[in-house]
Amino acid sequence: MNCPTLANLLSGFFLRYLADERGVSPNTTASYRDSVKLLLQYTAKRLSRSVDRLAIEDLTSPLVLDFLADLETNRGNTTRTRNARLAAIQTFFRYVAGREPALAACCSPVLAIPAKKALHPVLGYLSEQELGQLLQVFERRGRVSAANIGDDHQLQYFHACEVNLIVLNFACRLRGTEVKLLPHDFAKTWITF
Repeated sequence: MNCPTLANLLSGFFLRYLADERGVSPNTTASYRDSVKLLLQYTAKRLSRSVDRLAIEDLTSPLVLDFLADLETNRGNTTRTRNARLAAIQTFFRYVAGREPALAACCSPVLAIPAKKALHPVLGYLSEQELGQLLQVFERRGRVSAANIGDDHQLQYFHACEVNLIVLNFACRLRGTEVKLLPHDFAKTWITF
């Protein structure tokens, strides 16, 4: 039995599996495409071959590990980006192992590569003093803009909306995604002139 070429496996992965079977978003597909493209370019350069001459067997676990190290050292990628690239590559290898059992032995070492632990940034909240400083910046900005624009009433309205949203964020500890879900006229309900 002949195993499919790397090109056929890639076509099936991107055109059928991701799009039709998994229904992933175009952004996810683009991210996976970029990850696989970088891996193929790295492999071709490393093996002194053109990309169209590569086989699935060329994509070994040590080579993938070297590629991931190269992403961090030479390309300056963060650990999170490295892990995202690894996840995309492992999704491809999981697809290959499921579609072509004869290639499972080739895929399993790549699937066994662990993600690196990434440091999680500490997300803090503004103190009351920091909120006061932020509101002072808005107050100064509003005075300067009013002098430049001339339509003081309209500027006061937009300035009040901004300030109200900042105070709401502080009081409720909202995340950016939660603020995005607020109706557009939400801040208007608090404004009185």
